[in-house]
Amino acid sequence: MESLQPHEDDPVREAAARWHERLRDENVTEALRKEFDAWRMASAAHQKAFDRVSETWRALQAHATAAPLLALRHETALMLTRRNRTAARPLAWAAGFVLAMAGLLAVTQLSLRPFGRSPEHYATAVGERLTATLPDGSHVTLNSGSELRLAFQESERRVRLMRGQALFEVAKDPTRPFVVEATGRRFVALGTVFDVRIDGHQVLLTMLEGSVRVEPRMPSKQVALAPLTAGEQLRIDGGEVATVRTTDAEKVTSWRRGQVIFEGTRLAEAIAEINRYSDVQIELLDPKLADLKISGAFATGRPELFVEALTGYFPIESHQAGGKRIVLEARR
Repeated sequence: MESLQPHEDDPVREAAARWHERLRDENVTEALRKEFDAWRMASAAHQKAFDRVSETWRALQAHATAAPLLALRHETALMLTRRNRTAARPLAWAAGFVLAMAGLLAVTQLSLRPFGRSPEHYATAVGERLTATLPDGSHVTLNSGSELRLAFQESERRVRLMRGQALFEVAKDPTRPFVVEATGRRFVALGTVFDVRIDGHQVLLTMLEGSVRVEPRMPSKQVALAPLTAGEQLRIDGGEVATVRTTDAEKVTSWRRGQVIFEGTRLAEAIAEINRYSDVQIELLDPKLADLKISGAFATGRPELFVEALTGYFPIESHQAGGKRIVLEARR
């Protein structure tokens, strides 16, 4: 689904959406109803806007689990998060949701087809995380700068991870395997929890619960691997070379809590990981510092805190190089 935006802010439409939310309260008073009637009767545009909001709400309720609408709801929620990252009042958020959905439904001319017939698109920008419920009841959490597409069929529930990282909590359905495709490989699960990350030409699959079958690339002479189980991590380099090792799955997936954890990690690799979560990029000017080892837990999206820790512990100094760059070099 291409990125969508609703119509420009309209105070009448916004007021109509707010009235709609207020009137849905089961404890609405007679005084409030009279106030609404006065607003509605003041202009034909008021009545028209309220009718439009009511129609949108009925469509949302009638087709709440339809696959295309789930994708629109994802797009709307993400759009509202981007527009206002501060905590909003419940009424303002709910009104904004209905208003934005009205605009999205209008520009897309949504056709609500049966579940599983239309691909869905989920994506996050740098620094964003998103958790979504898929049409089958599975849950997916996208990390920073990630994208996936959904194409559920009668025979299988297929997801393609285009870039970035996603954690899947798969609803059990023995009749329809859950398949994640990444860089041409297929990971097949029935009901399990696992993390998939694309990093250049490398794919990492980390198991938290259950088991996943890894299918060989087709056509290929490579022998299929034994199913991976909890605590194991599969690393595929260049599409063919695969290795399996035990790992700390909670550490690998600490990004869900807004953290990255390093244990004896090279500074160059730690900086690359921190840079995934912010538009502000850290640059290491002195290559001699690249092999310094760093350990600790750091907040994602807060590169200045990471730099502060570095300069306080290592003989490193930092300099601001424009609004989006922080350069590091050896302290003189």
